Amino acid sequence: MNKSVKNGSLMRGKHSNVAPKTSNRKNKVKHLSLDEVRRLFRAIPKAKLRDRLLFDLIYHYALRRTEACLLQVADFDLKRNTIEVHRLKGSDGHSYPLFPSTKLLLKDYLGQPRLTWTRHLFPSRQRVGQPISASLVAHSFRQYARAAKLPADRQNVHVLRHSLAMHMGEGELDGVDMQDWMGHISFASTRIYMHVTARRRLKTLQKMLASREIA
Repeated sequence: MNKSVKNGSLMRGKHSNVAPKTSNRKNKVKHLSLDEVRRLFRAIPKAKLRDRLLFDLIYHYALRRTEACLLQVADFDLKRNTIEVHRLKGSDGHSYPLFPSTKLLLKDYLGQPRLTWTRHLFPSRQRVGQPISASLVAHSFRQYARAAKLPADRQNVHVLRHSLAMHMGEGELDGVDMQDWMGHISFASTRIYMHVTARRRLKTLQKMLASREIA
């Protein structure tokens, strides 16, 4: 008897035709559900325009916290409705269209009276001429995450970047578009967010039920 067969069961031997288990990368991607993202934004007071805009941009444009800190007023073109994203870590930056909700927040934020303006969209209040620090962004996010009662292991601001990627995947957006929006140089970085969820399977069923090509 073949050593790969024992008691009627296939064993995963060296020459077995049974595919070995692969690591499930999707379980390692910590992200927020749509409801949790909405709870987070509800936890930010309406009067905190800077923070509302800051985390809106981080989520909608999958920004790293330092990328958000370095945003400049000149990166926005309200006539063309665009934002110029400058990626770090060797990622690919582009000009992207503005979400309507983001544009409204931006206009309200820029319309606030202030003593001095700098080129930075989010200037530091302590260091004149410098942007806010990445540590301040992280600290502020943790405060709002706790207020929104997000899971303890998802109270890091980088979770917003992961969340957008996962939501794009669940929304069945094309992989090439996901790669472009995330600023990934390699498609391999995008693939870890692309998997089939129960929600996506339900959408598939609905499409199948509506199809005339399936008996």
